[in-house]
Amino acid sequence: MNNPSTEKEKLKQQIQNNKLKIKQKAKGIEKAIKANSAQKR
Repeated sequence: MNNPSTEKEKLKQQIQNNKLKIKQKAKGIEKAIKANSAQKR
């Protein structure tokens, strides 16, 4: 049995997880860039 509402919830959950992962990656990249520019000074 396939319940469409649970499928939608699963998709929503996946999207939220992806957004969080992207945010964390962006933060990591920002930190790396800041560290790089700090070293260049």
